[in-house]
Amino acid sequence: MKFNVHATLQNLAYFLLHTYYDITVVGAENLPGSGKVIVAANHTALMDGPFLLAIGGRPLHVLSKYELFKGPVAMVLNAGGALPINWHAPDRTALHTSRELLAKNEAVALFPEGTRSQGIFDWIRDGVVYLAAHGDAPVVPVAILGARRTGQSRSKITPRRQAITIVVGAAITPNEFLPTRFEPTSRADLKIAGEKLRQLLSQHVQFAAITTGVPLPEDDVSIPGEGAR
Repeated sequence: MKFNVHATLQNLAYFLLHTYYDITVVGAENLPGSGKVIVAANHTALMDGPFLLAIGGRPLHVLSKYELFKGPVAMVLNAGGALPINWHAPDRTALHTSRELLAKNEAVALFPEGTRSQGIFDWIRDGVVYLAAHGDAPVVPVAILGARRTGQSRSKITPRRQAITIVVGAAITPNEFLPTRFEPTSRADLKIAGEKLRQLLSQHVQFAAITTGVPLPEDDVSIPGEGAR
């Protein structure tokens, strides 16, 4: 039997996260156990990437900002299946690698907002639509709630034992947000599809906050210029 470092490290992360934090996962069964899938999560806190691993069920390739890939941390991230991405500009390498993984029926996870904010999907970037359209992959919406509370820093690790609620929604198929005659090279079509997907993701996050009773942070900690471009 071949030893799978990626899966083993993520299983270890799952155990450590559930030990260190008070994590509740709702709807984990909505993440398909096999087949291509894009996991799209809201982004409020520094720890959101690791918190995605607390869902469990299957290994994820989490798109993470390239600044993290330095020294020993880079070795762990690479072994754990993370993918570096430059959020400051269109990153064709990251998109190409993600498409290849989807073609191999892997699960790619990302934060469509591209930066830490209130996590209500006021905007999303084009990458998630591009991957869903070109990879013909469903998008599973994920709401991470409680990772950053109102007033907490965007750049500090979530305090130990803080209650975290992760709500996994039903998969959104591409035909639910792509125009009928979608042209993948059309910027206009990407914008139309992106706005529809943004609305669906926003609805999921806000519904999750209402049904679980875990509020989203009231303060927007995004840095001017970091939003959708």
